[in-house]
Amino acid sequence: MSRVASSSTTSSVTSTAPRRWLRNAVALTFILLFAFYALLALDASRSMFHFMTDPQSVAKTEKIRQDADAGIDVVNTPEAHEYVPLWIRLMGRVTDSRFAYNSNSLAQTETYYAAMPSSHQLVLGLHMLLGGICMLLGGTQFWPSFRRKHPILHRRFGMIFVITAQVAMVMAMIYLLVTGVANTYSQLTFHIGLWFLAFIVSTSLWLAIWHVKRREIAQHLGWMAMAYGLLLSAPFTRYDWVAVGILFPETNFNEANYSMMGMLMAQCVMTAYLLLCVSRWWSRPRSVLQAMPWADTVRTELARWLPWLSLLLAAMAATVIYYYLLSPSLASSPLAERMIPQGLLNNEARVFNDALPSRAIYSTLTVSLLLLAPFFLRFAFGQSVNVEKLSAPLRNTALALALTTGLAALIQCYWAWDLGGPSHIKLSGGTFYLLVGGIELMFALLLSIAVIRQRLALVKEWGIFAIIAATLAPTFYWMLMLLDLIGIPAQYLATGHGYSLATGLASSVPLLLGFIYAVYGSASRERAAY
Repeated sequence: MSRVASSSTTSSVTSTAPRRWLRNAVALTFILLFAFYALLALDASRSMFHFMTDPQSVAKTEKIRQDADAGIDVVNTPEAHEYVPLWIRLMGRVTDSRFAYNSNSLAQTETYYAAMPSSHQLVLGLHMLLGGICMLLGGTQFWPSFRRKHPILHRRFGMIFVITAQVAMVMAMIYLLVTGVANTYSQLTFHIGLWFLAFIVSTSLWLAIWHVKRREIAQHLGWMAMAYGLLLSAPFTRYDWVAVGILFPETNFNEANYSMMGMLMAQCVMTAYLLLCVSRWWSRPRSVLQAMPWADTVRTELARWLPWLSLLLAAMAATVIYYYLLSPSLASSPLAERMIPQGLLNNEARVFNDALPSRAIYSTLTVSLLLLAPFFLRFAFGQSVNVEKLSAPLRNTALALALTTGLAALIQCYWAWDLGGPSHIKLSGGTFYLLVGGIELMFALLLSIAVIRQRLALVKEWGIFAIIAATLAPTFYWMLMLLDLIGIPAQYLATGHGYSLATGLASSVPLLLGFIYAVYGSASRERAAY
């Protein structure tokens, strides 16, 4: 018996050692990636403060762009090193110098910053400086070895992170108030997006503090992950620009910006969810599910609302039938004609008018998925957490959900490829469908894995995310209707802000609701985060 125990112990140690190395390697890679961006953010704040003291900064940054337009090599000039921050110079080397220095390039942002009043430059410079500090310190908070070996440093870094992040959000709010929509870079979409970011980050920080005071560490880590994930909007913006510049060399910066605005918040929410999943992966399982009576009460109340949720999903299914089966494209919708520029409508008509087979298959799959969802939820939340194996009805509906979600995702990725890359005429091109299809495909695969592994908590969580992902496309039309009711000035509609706002809200708000479930769901509560 002792020999078996000894062998088992040795096997356990040797099997966990590679996993420990893998975890540390992932954590270090993540920390270094965003620490690198933090240094770039600190350098960008230096440039901002330099603009405050140099009255020639507007003329100098404009001359750099004019020289680049004239074909002069400005990459290694003293002016570029003095007035263009390091991150733009690096992007010019990774992509193309025209993407970084010409008109309609990244350098256009520096002319915008240089022309600001000095008070605005001070506020934005402090925002960048504090954001850089958050990037440097925040990554270490999700490294389990660091948390275990240096708990005091973890708490102190966490306190500094919370303070700097909150002050950075206050600086962002002040910038928005003093600048106004018309003078904000990228105008309406960026203005609303930054307010959304500031509100959710601030709320997440205070929820994280509240949970750690209650010793609810898993939920504390979840909300810290949300705060940090949303703060990554700045590096993701730059990395998205680089990706577009590499994948579509003929695209200029402003066109790349179109593709980024509609998917940025969804990227950040999914990154926050990834951080939450990694934190759970690195945590030991609890012997008893974490007690959270109010969460169980909400779950009971939601069960009573299942018929109403079924009606909501049926309405989503009707939206899919109307816009993807009965109507060939956005161009056939009077609402879209009011809210979306004609170039984008023409591009969608080019793809969808001749895509009846794929539209019919997608509509059938998505409608089936949405109508199947209430049965999945009833089976999933009706099964006791103490039962080891999934019930046959739950297993079958979960697999059907995963299959329909995955197939619908592939069709959307095909549409994204056919719609093409971003441009001034077609705005983001197929970016929205690529984002939605990618998210659907990811959760279809994860749900299949959870079913195979008989993990009830993950079947529930990833099943909910699969359902949410299937609603993102029809939610876009609902958001378009909402924005039409609110009323957006015509000058912003003409430049595509109605479309980018609708795609941004449709892809981020439902995922945020899924994240809230993940923080308080049984997959988090069955782990003791440390």
